[in-house]
Amino acid sequence: MRQGLLVVMVMLVGCTAGGGADDNQAASDPAINSANVALADPAPAPSTTAVSPLLVALVGDGLQLVDGDSGKTYAVPFGTAQDEALERIGKVQGPIGDSGDYEECGAGPIFYADFPGKLTLLFQDKKFAGWSVGGPGADAKLTTLAGIGVGSTRKALEAAYTATIEESTIGIEFMAGDMSGLLESAKPAAKISDLWAGVTCIAR
Repeated sequence: MRQGLLVVMVMLVGCTAGGGADDNQAASDPAINSANVALADPAPAPSTTAVSPLLVALVGDGLQLVDGDSGKTYAVPFGTAQDEALERIGKVQGPIGDSGDYEECGAGPIFYADFPGKLTLLFQDKKFAGWSVGGPGADAKLTTLAGIGVGSTRKALEAAYTATIEESTIGIEFMAGDMSGLLESAKPAAKISDLWAGVTCIAR
């Protein structure tokens, strides 16, 4: 009887020892551990999306590109060659949506190019000559360096600029430095509906 018990105990000890050896092998085998980690916690894929930090700012003598990270500005003044101006603004604002010629403007023939955000660039003799922004869907991010754009109130306009406001044949019109535009009404809370500078083709 004692011999039988000894045999059974030896067999049990052998089975326990065998299981421990397999566990130790798994714990010490780097290939197994790496596979388990890869299955349990996959590494996230790196992001490849690049966003331009540049924004278009409206100024009375043309446009400026503003680096949103550093605040540095890059001028695109009136008189810039047409192709250069279109390329520089297009890289920030997006592709041209429509373009063509205004043949019957008081200032003479004008070539126009519409960009997303209701921004229109005007050219004469292949030179950048004017811009305008306005209408439904105008980009609220298209503002002056003082933060004034379509949707800004008359109160905000007068706080940022010395503005002349009067009723004209095209509506409640204002002048602020070298920029002009229209307000929805003469009230302090009235919003800017259109803004422009340089050469225009506005029928009065």
